[in-house]
Amino acid sequence: MATHPLRKFIRHKWLDDGSRWQPFVAIHYLTYACDFRCPYCANGADIPYHQLPTPAVDGAMALQIIGRIRQHADHLVLTGGEPLLHPEAGAILAGLEQFAFDSVTLTTNGERIDQFLPAIADHITTLGISLDTLDAHKADAWFGRGQGMLAHILANIEQAANYPGRRFDILISAVVTPNNIEDLYAVYAYSQQRSFQFSATPELQGIAPPEKLRASAAYRDFFAFLRREKARGGNIFGSQQYLEHLGEFRPFTCHPLTTLVVDPQGEVFYPCLEKSHVVGNILATDLDALRRQAEGEMGLSTACDHSCHSACALGLSLLIEQPAREVADFLGQTWHSAFRRD
Repeated sequence: MATHPLRKFIRHKWLDDGSRWQPFVAIHYLTYACDFRCPYCANGADIPYHQLPTPAVDGAMALQIIGRIRQHADHLVLTGGEPLLHPEAGAILAGLEQFAFDSVTLTTNGERIDQFLPAIADHITTLGISLDTLDAHKADAWFGRGQGMLAHILANIEQAANYPGRRFDILISAVVTPNNIEDLYAVYAYSQQRSFQFSATPELQGIAPPEKLRASAAYRDFFAFLRREKARGGNIFGSQQYLEHLGEFRPFTCHPLTTLVVDPQGEVFYPCLEKSHVVGNILATDLDALRRQAEGEMGLSTACDHSCHSACALGLSLLIEQPAREVADFLGQTWHSAFRRD
């Protein structure tokens, strides 16, 4: 199993000599396939996921990849594309039990939740659902699937929320673009009314936000609103300083190897998805050896002149750089959660 998280923290903070790769969380792309056409959804090279050519492996090999990931990380995120488009998604979800991850998050556009609810209920810790507006006309146009898709997704969310004996959490994940900022106040209210967690991250074009977003006072106002809501006990992903960094696009020291990113065929990205360098397959080569090989070929993982304001890059990097503030914020949120909001 993976190294204890405290030992990982100590290594990332003080003792990293370049010989080990010890991620806290792994992100595995089950498939790049997606039948939605959301205009902001792309990889670090700004290529839409549905245009990426890498095919998905079969279910048995996908579980082999996940098993190898489990040797290095306690927490798993299954994503895509649309992960529930994998031809053997149900079997893969059912196979997760053997690995005993501390948590498994499944991200989805929400269209197929109803088809997989029993497997989700049995094997998923957090169901993350993309929801960027409650405006049906705008949402349906972005999805590219015709009229009524947003209504279908909202019905699926309600079905998931009311699933008998539900133990999994629901996270509403919103991408903030220049075209939906004002819509997100309603999305946030929708999430809180249903006791869902809410997450917001900026649109990235490649590894940078569009200039229109960076210069937007409405964008900054929305994140200021989220900080106030979080101070009142709102169920919002990330710490106060995490939200500050996103809202103001503050630079930060990135620690990309706190996260492991693996593509549908088991190829490992170094040092991160955003740079899109593939260094080898997790089924063929030891992860520590892949890091040593990659640093020999491409240099140190921290040699980066750009801070990507994405959840995977920012959240854990702040934990490494400013642990006292992150812990204090966590304790404050724990205190708030013990009491009902006004």
